[in-house]
Amino acid sequence: MMNLPATMKKLLLPFLIATVSLFGACASNPPKAPGATFDFGPLPAAKTLPLKGIAVPDVAAPQWMDSTRIYYRLAYVDAAQPAAYANSRWVMPATHLWTQRVKQRASQTGAIVAGGEGLRGAPMLKIELDEFAHTFTTAKESKGVVRLRATLLNGREVVAQRSFSEESTSVVADASGGARALIAAGDTAIDAVLAWAASVPVLQPAAGTR
Repeated sequence: MMNLPATMKKLLLPFLIATVSLFGACASNPPKAPGATFDFGPLPAAKTLPLKGIAVPDVAAPQWMDSTRIYYRLAYVDAAQPAAYANSRWVMPATHLWTQRVKQRASQTGAIVAGGEGLRGAPMLKIELDEFAHTFTTAKESKGVVRLRATLLNGREVVAQRSFSEESTSVVADASGGARALIAAGDTAIDAVLAWAASVPVLQPAAGTR
């Protein structure tokens, strides 16, 4: 410290400690952006898949994730502590946006799409979200991370099940960049799920029939 009288040093010391603490707190929090609400935006280009029909019940998620909050993780500090952006939100709970998006993407393939009530002669696709968060690997580098489990059912019979994981780099390390990275990772994951579902022989013809 500069060559100051002892009394002055005592007065300045609390100020310096507070300043250091403030900078430390800033380094462990994501950059703030103006408050905003987000949906999943325009649909990507359509992809044709051999899906004749499919039933899509509501997408499920852990209770803490089933809200309008946009979650992030500071993986470089503690990856086990999810937090939510204070001023930015999804326009409706993330699971609702996911259900809507899966149905829209399935419909784009040319399939007939039904809700949870099912569709006669068609498989049911259940999706459970395990992770949907904007993850910071450093204070300036981040990505949207999606992990989910997809299950195909024929009636009550589980025909196939598979886990999917997708990531998309965030261009901007704030809520806006995180939302867009999550949307991109989500669309990639949905495409992968639908391509997988189309490849699974869910309904086998009975013996002696065509």
